[in-house]
Amino acid sequence: MPYKDPEKRRQFQREYRKKWRAKNPDYHRKWYHRRKEDVKKGVTRKRGPKGSDLIAGNLVYAIFEKGINGKIPVKIGVTENLRNRRQVLQTGNSRPLGVLGWKDMSSKEEALELENDFHSFLESFQIHGEWFLLDSDAICWVKAVLGS
Repeated sequence: MPYKDPEKRRQFQREYRKKWRAKNPDYHRKWYHRRKEDVKKGVTRKRGPKGSDLIAGNLVYAIFEKGINGKIPVKIGVTENLRNRRQVLQTGNSRPLGVLGWKDMSSKEEALELENDFHSFLESFQIHGEWFLLDSDAICWVKAVLGS
C-alpha cells in the first residue's frame, strides 16, 4: 500500500472495499444461498486426499507408514473426514503417513461392521489396537477389499 500514515491507509482500504462491493453486490448473498442449499442436500464441499472429492461420509480407511521395507504398519479404522484423521494420526507419528485406500459406506453401522470384519480377519497381524503389521499379500487384499 502506498500510504505510511495509518489513517490514510485505513481510508484507502475503506474506499477500495466500497468500490469492490459496488462491483460485486451479490457476492456474499450467492455464497450464503449456495451453502444453504448444500446443507439441505447434505453435500459437503471439501477436497480429499490428492484432489479427490471423497473425504466426507462413513469411510472405512487404511493408513500406512511410509518409508519402511518389508512388513508395513497399517491402521484400519472408520472416520467421517479422512484428511483430518490422517493429519491427527500424523501428529503423533514420527514417520510420514499415506492413505492405502478407503471405502465409502452408506451408513455408520455398515462402516463399523466392515471395520470389525477387517480386524477379525487380520487378527494374527495385529500389533496394537487398530494397527496391523502387514506383508505385501495382506496389503494387496486390503486394497482389493477397499477398491483402491
